[in-house]
Amino acid sequence: MSISIDPLTGIRILDATLDYSDTSEDRVLTELERATDRSSESDELADAMVDWPTRYHFSRMRGHLIQPLVLKAGIEVLDVGCGTGAITRAFGERGAQVLGIEGALPRARAAALRCADLENVEIVCGDISHLETNKTFDLVCLVGVLEYAATSIGGKHGPESLLKHLRKLVKPGGALLVAIENQIGLKYLLGYREDHVALPWAGLEDYAEGFGARTWSRRQLGNLLDTAGFDEQRWLFPFPDYKLPSVILSEGAYQLDNSSELVDQVVRLPVQDYAFPRTILTDDRRVHNVFLNAGLGPDVANSFLVLASSDNHTLDELVDPMSLAWIVGGERRAQWKRTQVVVSRNNGLRVTARPNSGDQENRKDRWLTQVPVRDDPWHRGPTLEQIAIESCHTRDEQGLATALKQWTLCLTKAQVQASEHAMSHPYSPSPGAPALPDDMLDVSLSNFVLSDEGIVFVDREWHVEGGVDPGLAGLRALWFFALDLVNGGARHPWPDTLTVDDMSREMAALCGFPAQLDDLNRMYRAEAELQSLVIGFNQERVTRDLRNSGQNTLKNPNAACPTRWTHLHEFP
Repeated sequence: MSISIDPLTGIRILDATLDYSDTSEDRVLTELERATDRSSESDELADAMVDWPTRYHFSRMRGHLIQPLVLKAGIEVLDVGCGTGAITRAFGERGAQVLGIEGALPRARAAALRCADLENVEIVCGDISHLETNKTFDLVCLVGVLEYAATSIGGKHGPESLLKHLRKLVKPGGALLVAIENQIGLKYLLGYREDHVALPWAGLEDYAEGFGARTWSRRQLGNLLDTAGFDEQRWLFPFPDYKLPSVILSEGAYQLDNSSELVDQVVRLPVQDYAFPRTILTDDRRVHNVFLNAGLGPDVANSFLVLASSDNHTLDELVDPMSLAWIVGGERRAQWKRTQVVVSRNNGLRVTARPNSGDQENRKDRWLTQVPVRDDPWHRGPTLEQIAIESCHTRDEQGLATALKQWTLCLTKAQVQASEHAMSHPYSPSPGAPALPDDMLDVSLSNFVLSDEGIVFVDREWHVEGGVDPGLAGLRALWFFALDLVNGGARHPWPDTLTVDDMSREMAALCGFPAQLDDLNRMYRAEAELQSLVIGFNQERVTRDLRNSGQNTLKNPNAACPTRWTHLHEFP
């Protein structure tokens, strides 16, 4: 085998390279060259997202995929088909000794530049079959790679051949990690385009001749791994998919009593398509619940994250078997990132939260404070959002009004009197007027649980000094609820032509505090400042996206820009 050195980056080039491109490589390399921060949570790189390819390469959510893993210091990782190095970088930042191998030279150059400041990361370019076989690893990763194994992009190894070859590269007591779409995932069942061939239902027809790339069902993928010698498997389920996960579930989450309630609460909107416009065929969330109640949730999850080994003890060390769900969040600035974990303990379920990096203390920027650490009971019971959705599904306006009035009563009971000298921020109450407490900025219906103890407000992550204007916070919550109804294709009591803006005003009227256009404009201004602070995009861009989204209807669900930025209200 001959090895050459790339004159631009100094990386090793093995005998053969692969010809693959998504046409964004030049732009990715240019942005990496400009950036001073190339970390996996770089706000600078996230600001360069302008379309789906750049979002895929630069999103701060890419590294969420490995948050469930417990990585020992110095663990040796092989990242096969590492692309431009997003996951490679995330492993390196967590202290792993990482070798990333990428077949396409432009991508390998980008990965090398992205990881250049990490001495524990090496990038090589070439086909995996040309990597020296005397080297073995604790963890071998195939993230978005196995589906190409039988194509020229993947080296034409065939999935069985590739997996058997990788088995030789796994140390005794080591493991393989596979992240891949599900051939019969909910997204594909509902008619969204297949990610690799851009056609609806292509996978459900078992990929006609000539498609090349393909995915498998859970049973088929499990059999492939088993045949290759990876007979012990731990299955995790990223939502909305493995590329940009905001939630990752374990099998245990699906095995709880009344598991559909918890799964629906943490997943909420189960499908997101950043690459193609959506055609609404169904209520995505409702269909997901039908599969959950039928016990088929894991089989129709959009993506799989599988850890496989010949040793079950290895898997218990890599992923805590008592953890049920990792709520890893959305496109936030690095300083606000945290992971919530729902854990099963002897005294029931609890939810813990820790920042992804940095200190454990409260974090503050200007007028916004985050409390990133928590250890609370997970309150079982439906959220007011779930109750309201049930009324929407049957177009029962009176039932929806009842649920909303329960929520309004909770807000009223929580009110205090604002100080005459309250600190000014975009959600400030008027001096001396009724106000919500400092920790009730996010009063989304999903944050109110109808438990055995009554209605409980959960997840007091965000604090603003001086309290919160109840009307403004309430309108914000109703607007995002309306947006999710439309984006998920859900029924509601009004005509399908009603916009998100108008629907939020209809719901405000049901609550007893009619909202005028001026109130909506004030909410837009406040939310743009808040989202800009949390996500890092400029206020003009956020305001434009908000206003576009406010015009969405069930007849026209794609008025919003494809970069979803609404991340403060997503989880209970």
